[in-house]
Amino acid sequence: MKEEESTLKVISSTLRAVAEDHKQHSTERSTRSGDDDCDVYGKYVAGELRSTTDQYNRHVAKRRISDVLFHAKWQRVNNNR
Repeated sequence: MKEEESTLKVISSTLRAVAEDHKQHSTERSTRSGDDDCDVYGKYVAGELRSTTDQYNRHVAKRRISDVLFHAKWQRVNNNR
C-alpha cells in the first residue's frame, strides 16, 4: 500500500509537470484550434497510450492515471466539506 501511494505521487507529479509543459507550449495552437489545455493533454496521453504496444502495460498505465484522477477528485471533495 505504501509503495502504491508513493507510485501514485510520482505519477501525479509527473502528470502535473507534463501538463504544465504542454500548456505552455500549446497555448498558440490551442487558441487556433479551440482546444483547451485539457484537450491537448488528453491527446498527448492518448498518443502515449497508443505507442504502448504491450496491452498489460497499457492497462496498468490507464489504471494508474485513473487512480491519480480519482485521488485528485476525492481530495477536492474532502477539502470542500
